[in-house]
Amino acid sequence: MSRTGKTKTPIKVTSKATTYKVTTKITKIRPWNCYASVLGKFESPKWDKITISARAYLKLMFFVNLVGDHEVTGYGKIINNEVVDFSLPKQVLGTLKADVDEQAMAEFVMSKPVDELEYWAVDFHSHNTASTSASSTDKSNYAEQYSMRGNKQFIALIVNKKQEVWCKCVVGGDRFEDVKVEYISPTILSDKEKLEIYEEAKREVEATCTEVEEVRTPTTAAHWYTDGLTADDRNVSRQTTLLCSECGAELEYPLEKSEGLCYDCMAQYKIIGY
Repeated sequence: MSRTGKTKTPIKVTSKATTYKVTTKITKIRPWNCYASVLGKFESPKWDKITISARAYLKLMFFVNLVGDHEVTGYGKIINNEVVDFSLPKQVLGTLKADVDEQAMAEFVMSKPVDELEYWAVDFHSHNTASTSASSTDKSNYAEQYSMRGNKQFIALIVNKKQEVWCKCVVGGDRFEDVKVEYISPTILSDKEKLEIYEEAKREVEATCTEVEEVRTPTTAAHWYTDGLTADDRNVSRQTTLLCSECGAELEYPLEKSEGLCYDCMAQYKIIGY
């Protein structure tokens, strides 16, 4: 295959694979610590109906909308079957998930008075405008939360911007019992109260939520071959001929043109092997 300044060879991608020899041996099984989790499966649900206060519900809706197209997750404080507040741990947001690592969870727990921790029994996250039904991943996360909460029941709440809700009492880590949700309309609040709640929610989102932004920066630039051409010829050349920025060979393949390098130069710089 003849090209300007170079003779090309077919591309060949190589890779190395590690192989293992597998052997087996008989060992004693290590029993799991399952006493509390098994007994928890036979408990009656702690909640079957909850009410969300006007302030808490408005704050929750602000959280869901302040993050745009992302999901957001957090915790709710419930006293005598009434949710009175929602709060956010530090998290990394995405369009289909919100990630909270162990350190962020520990920081959230430490930020609350010890005698109030038992009241933060609502685990919520949003589904933007999608259905609020729990996915298999959600249910797996709830089972993990149950274990992290010392095998104690909690409320799983999923909401979206359409104010649809999915609410269950998590029993035993893998039982999800229905919880009826009622909320007090924020219309009872004064304009001053509504603005205060909005500003509080906004500050909390700014303090706890981050997102991963992908920035794509070109690392090479292709050079157009224009030396010795008239202005008209250069215009034609810019439309038809793209050369390697290192050796001057004409670039023919899509990968070469996107990188601004021919395959030979890419191999030399270990961008690709062949």
